[in-house]
Amino acid sequence: MENSNINKLTSIVDKQRRFFNTNRTKDLNFRISMLHRLRSSVEKYEEQILDALFKDLGKGRAESYLSEVGFILLEISHTIKYLKHWVRDEKVKTNVLNFGSSSYIII
Repeated sequence: MENSNINKLTSIVDKQRRFFNTNRTKDLNFRISMLHRLRSSVEKYEEQILDALFKDLGKGRAESYLSEVGFILLEISHTIKYLKHWVRDEKVKTNVLNFGSSSYIII
């Protein structure tokens, strides 16, 4: 790989790390919004994805949809549906030293 390509990739990774460190990605609405965008992108580029799977791996369209594209779309929908439940604080047992209080795992 050329130095310019490596520099571009390094720059992109650094930019993504800085964004991640802003903690904006922790917001539930942000996560759901990004999942919707991901689903839209997979749907928009479905034909190109199927073509690439055929060219690269020799997978037929039906096989590619069932094992790759359709699977990803189902997983994204499942995640959107249950994410609110998954990110709730989880109540756990409190140890004897903290008797009378409540304990949670905060995500």
